[in-house]
Amino acid sequence: MVASQPACLKHGGIYKGDGVPCTATTCEPIGQTGACCLPNGGGCIQSTDADCRAVGGAFLGPGTPCTATTCPNTLPEGCCCLADGTCIATTKLKCDLAGGSYAGNGVPCSGFLKGTQCCIGLVGNVDGDETGGVDISDLSNLIDGLYISLTPFPCDQAADVDNSGNIDISDLSTLIDFLYINFTPLPPCL
Repeated sequence: MVASQPACLKHGGIYKGDGVPCTATTCEPIGQTGACCLPNGGGCIQSTDADCRAVGGAFLGPGTPCTATTCPNTLPEGCCCLADGTCIATTKLKCDLAGGSYAGNGVPCSGFLKGTQCCIGLVGNVDGDETGGVDISDLSNLIDGLYISLTPFPCDQAADVDNSGNIDISDLSTLIDFLYINFTPLPPCL
């Protein structure tokens, strides 16, 4: 079918130009997802053509998959903790698009068991060491995040030592109490 631009747009189509027939290979279904190469070497995400263009990406067509070689990924990666508590290694842009909390370029997720719950061992394991133990390193990381660098914690569940839902001085007090005063046991990560 050949249609004028106004008629094409009125029917929700994508106008391809004067005299261009609409065939199965000319028009792509609206709303289908496919690989989208993000700008500046940001890698690949699955999105619709419109969403891809909205972030400045190059849409590769409906149904195209993102693979390790689909699009170049030259942006630095770091640990991104998602709302469900899982942590993945990705770029800041992809983390932001997923609504995650980006820990910073080069911050590994290995201590947070990439792709699983981020808290390991006991609540208070702020540095995310794989043994799950809580020690002075965790205390140092908590002080740094709260009062020095103000860097977001890669795993809020581990830093919320008193399980109040907030990370603040009471978490610091609870951790000091566990390490040096009453040795009050900390709960395991859930």
